[in-house]
Order: sequence, then C-alpha cells, then structure tokens
Amino acid sequence: MKLIFKQRLLSVLDSYDIYDEFGNTEYIVKGEIGLSHRFRIYNNRNIELAYIKQSLFKIFPEFKMYINGNYVGCVKKRFSLLKPIFTVKCKGLYIEGDIFELNYKIKDNCNHVIASINKKLFSFSDKYVLNVKNREDVLHALVIVLSIDALKCNK
Repeated sequence: MKLIFKQRLLSVLDSYDIYDEFGNTEYIVKGEIGLSHRFRIYNNRNIELAYIKQSLFKIFPEFKMYINGNYVGCVKKRFSLLKPIFTVKCKGLYIEGDIFELNYKIKDNCNHVIASINKKLFSFSDKYVLNVKNREDVLHALVIVLSIDALKCNK
C-alpha cells in the first residue's frame, strides 16, 4: 500500500493529510498543544485510530505510540555522529536510515522490510511517501514515521 504524507503548509500545529496513491484522503494527523509534542491519527471518517506523545524529561527524545488506545511501543533517538539512529520498541521492528535522513526502512526481526519511507525533496512542506507491504502493518508504520519526523524536529 502506497501512502503520501503532506504536511499542511499553513498549520500552526504539525498536521498532515495522508493520501493513497490515487489522491484519496486515507488519514488525517492533527498535532495538539501541550508541554510535549502529541499527534492524533484519524481515518477519513474522523474516527481516532492512534496517537503518539513525547515523553518528558528524557535525555534523548522519545515518543510513545498508541493504537486504538493501547500502548504498542516507543521510538527513541540515540546519539550518533554520522547517521540518525532510532530505536524502535514495537512488535520486534527496527529502523534503518540513510546518512541524509531522507530514506528509511522499517524491518521485522527476520530482517524483512515491512515498510519504506522516502522524503520528497523540493517540496513547499514536508512530504513523504510510505510503502507498506501488508495492510495490517499500516498503523504501526504510520506511528513510527510520525515519531521519527517529530524526533527530527527535536534537534
């Protein structure tokens, strides 16, 4: 399944519209005001499916992820000199990224790619293309991608 993330250009809070490859809205992501970054993911019928929230008072930034109100894991940014390193604690998944922070792969514990994320250059706002192999992994991939984007903003 191919999804296109487009950050809303004139939004006070970080908000995204997520489209399928045909331009139909699949998901809406709304940022919230608070002491930390928080995002809620809604489907195209405005039903909340998932949310992420930043943990406060951490040396390295961390986002906790929830799907259907249940905690599913977290994403942390680790110290690294050359390329970004993110630790994912969710279903045995892990992240591999390139040195330019443009492309990522989400892999399972058998080293199979379940999703790939590519940032599009030369866009007025952040724009990502997310390719997910299986539909049942879409929400997990979404919360991981949103967490990584928010962690990159915490530089």
